[in-house]
Amino acid sequence: MPVGSSIKPIAVYAPAIDKGYSDGTVVPNLPLPIDGWDSEKGYPAGGNKYYGPVTLRTALVNSLNSATAYTLLQLVGLQDSKNYLIDLGVNPAHISVTGAGLALGTSGITPIEMAGAYATIANSGVYLEPMSFKYVTDKDGNVILDTEAIREQRQVFNESTAWLITDMLTEAVQHGTGTSAQIPGMTIAGKTGTNQNATGVFFAGISPYYTMTLWIGHDMYEPLADDVYASNSAAPLWQHIMAQILDGMSDKEIISANPTDLGLIRREVCSVSGLLATDACKEDPGGNTPVNAWFRRGFEPEEECDVHQIVTICTSSGKIATNYCPTDQGILETKCLVLLKPNSIYWDLTEDKRNTYLPGAFMVPQTISVNDLTPDMEDYYDYYCDVHTVQWQQEQQQLSDAIAGAKTQITESNALLNDSDITMSAEHKQQLTEKISALQTLIAQPVTANATVIKQKTTELKTLTDNLSSIYSTPEPTTSPSPTPTTTPTVTPTTTPAG
Repeated sequence: MPVGSSIKPIAVYAPAIDKGYSDGTVVPNLPLPIDGWDSEKGYPAGGNKYYGPVTLRTALVNSLNSATAYTLLQLVGLQDSKNYLIDLGVNPAHISVTGAGLALGTSGITPIEMAGAYATIANSGVYLEPMSFKYVTDKDGNVILDTEAIREQRQVFNESTAWLITDMLTEAVQHGTGTSAQIPGMTIAGKTGTNQNATGVFFAGISPYYTMTLWIGHDMYEPLADDVYASNSAAPLWQHIMAQILDGMSDKEIISANPTDLGLIRREVCSVSGLLATDACKEDPGGNTPVNAWFRRGFEPEEECDVHQIVTICTSSGKIATNYCPTDQGILETKCLVLLKPNSIYWDLTEDKRNTYLPGAFMVPQTISVNDLTPDMEDYYDYYCDVHTVQWQQEQQQLSDAIAGAKTQITESNALLNDSDITMSAEHKQQLTEKISALQTLIAQPVTANATVIKQKTTELKTLTDNLSSIYSTPEPTTSPSPTPTTTPTVTPTTTPAG
């Protein structure tokens, strides 16, 4: 019968990790078509709570169908997945070599085949053919058939792969879909599997001592009740049986090996790019913060994340601020952008869905870094503020000069208006007051003011002021020159004696 999602660890995630991927490898879990997926809409349903970028660990722990399909088809491959299952002892006739058959478990695998596959994980990647006996003796007690001598045995997964998958499956029981399989005081790893339309539920689990698989269902694909899932039926029943088997046994590690001795190394990686995390990754606007992940030595990332970038945004344009953006108007704020390449799958989403599943996404140029763009380049203003530019700065300077000139004229006009030495008519006072008030109102709104208009209104006020000043100015008294006195000659009479 179909085993549902319990096929995911053995057909998808263990093969992916065996190929060199990590539990920190990032894949998209999105409602978008996946190349090679065999359904009408092109991708499997489910897991919408986690839509966006997810690590392989998150995808397995939470049994995310779309992420699993992507991992199968893009990282593993259908044929390689099938080959792994065959190496794990699954009859090739039981394998449906399709997306649904290998990622969602529509393949009809027997519980014994599943037990052998999961036991391979627990046995550090070594497959041991399941046998129903240990040995057979004759009437004298002589061993004539020994399981160890005849059973198939082979290394299927790297030991480091087995350890890491076990660690991920342990988390699936602790925090994921398999919590109902928990046994207090005992390490348990496992995976649920629910078939479409409740035609069966499955649980495959591993303890430090035994592997057990369990299927619940009807013959001929008759459905169970609508509310029956592996998490609330198969996992609890598995727990009930295994708890009795393990009663009185002490806890221990399922695979007692140090991961570093197996060639695994720990790295903090970005949960969007999968590259080495930076401080900017911690500010991801969608909460996709860095994770610690295990890598097989030689497969770990060496480059730092180039997706996250902390920038100053000008809220007037919603773009990266430039040196021309004013710093005193409260329009600048620090944000983390998610810089995606043009071929990113996230551009296939609608804008609303992209903003929901990956907030802060920004398409970067194909051939150059955003930091290397200059104003003379065609794409510059796609990324940088196109409100506050060189032209804007020049206009602001012109506006500042116009306002300064207006203030000077207002001061001069007010001086005339309030001059106590002149008696201005009420009509002229009103005209001058209205002009002053209009100009004051205009320059009190510098954001919407226009330098040309301010200059025009300033000129009008100056003209009126000059005219009124001319009318009401007291003329200076004219001083006439003193007449130049005329000197009257003194006439002295001459007396001539009579003779």
